[in-house]
Amino acid sequence: MTITNEETQHGGIILELLSALEKKKKEVYHSFRRGKSTSAYYFEIQKNAKKSFNFFRKEEKKTFKIGCYIKISRARRSPWRYTFIKEHQDEIEEMRRETDQVFVLLLAGTDGVALLTYEKLKKLLDEQFEDSEWLSVSRKHNQVYRVDGHDGKKKLNVPKNSFPSDIVAYIESKL
Repeated sequence: MTITNEETQHGGIILELLSALEKKKKEVYHSFRRGKSTSAYYFEIQKNAKKSFNFFRKEEKKTFKIGCYIKISRARRSPWRYTFIKEHQDEIEEMRRETDQVFVLLLAGTDGVALLTYEKLKKLLDEQFEDSEWLSVSRKHNQVYRVDGHDGKKKLNVPKNSFPSDIVAYIESKL
């Protein structure tokens, strides 16, 4: 079995998220499943779950799901660019229908991850899916990520430390 660079990078992102979650919520357990494409991951949060990424407390029966869609830019420096073809956006929409929240993780070379919620993504890529659309992430030294998109009217500021802390905070708020 060959492990691609993309799978290695995705594994690093998922490990970072799970490690951050473990530090906050030691009683939360997990499992996961992949989506249709290699960029999509489903996290299901529930008690005694057996499929998808599951987060649950042993003593509670709260259930919710999150989706993570990962895009990678291999550029060494800012700006980092990401292409979203129609199929990518269709899959993100499908994740939105099947989960409580979707997060889009934009791996910016070796710099870090710019994290967008579904709602923020929609400010940059609207509901009219074209054959190919784009996002661009830039960051100056010691500053926030600035994310621009094909349909965005203005750039969004995303703190460099928002991943994985914003996902962990979302999970904590639901448990």
